[in-house]
Amino acid sequence: MAVRSIQCWLQDLSADLRLEEVLDRTIENALQACPGREFALLIMVEDELTVVRTSGLGPGARRRLEMWARAQLKMLADAHEIDDLTVDPELAGLATRLSRGALRAVPLLFQGRSLGVLVALTAAGESFDDDDREILTAFGEQAAVALANAHLFQTLLESAAQDPLTGIPNRREFGRALARELERSSRYGEIFSLAIMDLDSFKELNDTRGHQAGDTLLRQAGEVIQEACRASDMAGRIGGDEFALLLPQTNQFEAAALCERLRAEIEALADVSLSWGVAEYPTHGVTASTLTRTADAAMYASKPHLVGGERALAGRR
Repeated sequence: MAVRSIQCWLQDLSADLRLEEVLDRTIENALQACPGREFALLIMVEDELTVVRTSGLGPGARRRLEMWARAQLKMLADAHEIDDLTVDPELAGLATRLSRGALRAVPLLFQGRSLGVLVALTAAGESFDDDDREILTAFGEQAAVALANAHLFQTLLESAAQDPLTGIPNRREFGRALARELERSSRYGEIFSLAIMDLDSFKELNDTRGHQAGDTLLRQAGEVIQEACRASDMAGRIGGDEFALLLPQTNQFEAAALCERLRAEIEALADVSLSWGVAEYPTHGVTASTLTRTADAAMYASKPHLVGGERALAGRR
């Protein structure tokens, strides 16, 4: 195998920082470097080796390989090779079903930490030679670097998108989600609701009980709002004591009922009250700015010292 070709494949593997792309490229480039082989990429997910990509193994083969790999912890530190899969009691069925002969697993090590394992399988009757081993070792080293960089990039993205105090999306990320939902709902002719909520008397609590008590309340409020979300919903902290909810396929009345439930739960946390306002797409607007202004105005109209506000848009008893 030409050294130049190997370098090209390894450079391509490191050309992207997105985790999903790195996983795809690892398998694609391994197939080019070692044609005629089958590959499986296993990475650590919640402290367990998990098959995340293969070159075509079915669900049954993936599960069997995953179970076998989890019992072979030595693979996390050193390369492991089986010359004949048919003599291994745990892999004999896999060898027969897939007509595979030998297996070689190389660890994905980065700065002494194992990120996963790259597994290669030969066809029945074939084995690995020194060139195969050299290429697979190079792939393992480069894949580990690429995965570590992708994990770091993902962490940075999540940090940039999250409010550091509450752990829920920040204003910028919530705005991006609102823009995506506007595009999606417009394309498919669906509705959604935007709710904006504000903690009344929060400044007084901060002034009398201290910032630590205020931070605790904000974290608790964020948890209450987050727990109320479905998988398709998004909660965000968009200001000091201001939160927002994006509720796909939800009308204004359903959103209002949810906000009232959240009001009761949050007001039970401390000596504060919750005002809220709701805007429905496309009834109250078709742009992010219009919907936000509508929900915001309705929220302010519902505050204790004011009177008014449509019940469908703003709520406070």
